[in-house]
Amino acid sequence: MTALVCMLLTLLAFTASPASAASGLTFVSGKGTDNGSCADPASPCRTFLYALEQTSPAGEIKALDPANYGQIVIRTSVTITGVEGASIDVNNGVGIRVLAGASDVVTISNLKLDGSKTAKYGLVLRTVGSLNIKNCVFRNFASDGIFIEPPSGTTIFRLTDVESSDNEGSGIYFNAKNLAITNGVLDRVKLHHNDSGLYADRSSNDATLNLVVNSSEATNNRNIGFLSGAQGTFAIHNSVSTGNAYGLYVNTQMVSTGNNLVYGNTTADLAGSPAPITPK
Repeated sequence: MTALVCMLLTLLAFTASPASAASGLTFVSGKGTDNGSCADPASPCRTFLYALEQTSPAGEIKALDPANYGQIVIRTSVTITGVEGASIDVNNGVGIRVLAGASDVVTISNLKLDGSKTAKYGLVLRTVGSLNIKNCVFRNFASDGIFIEPPSGTTIFRLTDVESSDNEGSGIYFNAKNLAITNGVLDRVKLHHNDSGLYADRSSNDATLNLVVNSSEATNNRNIGFLSGAQGTFAIHNSVSTGNAYGLYVNTQMVSTGNNLVYGNTTADLAGSPAPITPK
């Protein structure tokens, strides 16, 4: 009996299919199905969530066509690349959660996220080494379009050609917390029809937020266009704030290159005093 069992186990070992390995490049499509490896563009998967499970760390998920690709939680380095019309449409919770490692790099591009006024956040960042968001739209969320609150460590982020509009909270909300050090750049960012456009605050005095805003717009927000309330440096350059209640609201430190257009805000163009700096 023992010899027979050993022979059967040996045969099974030779005939069993090996587990499919994760791929460095995977694909999703509105016509795909969530099975297989997602590694062949001829046989794409349907959702980002399933494709992420088939993608090796630091790999890339590519959308092939316009579709709603569903909510996702990111826990490792990855690049997610959409196309015109690719979206994450949600009616509850969070569109994208970033809960990656301290050295992980996450890049997201060419996506539209819509919360239907019922989902709470478009993107929530808790932990990551570096976050890059390019050519994305966040709109119609019941709270903030983008919420960034690292609890500790050093986080780097860059938002380029991003729009966050028509959200019940802020277009972008940063909360400097605990001993976290957060260094970020907002380049050509548009913040329209939110409660506040950019709200950079802190929940503890030992956190630091260093932020540069360049060539960006905050218009027709119900409360504040750009708010600086966090410990660190908030520098603003070549940007516009108009049609809000307050244009620039300075609680701690803000520096300005003097070429910003701040006018037509209903309560005040400026609350507080940004320090002038000269571009070099």
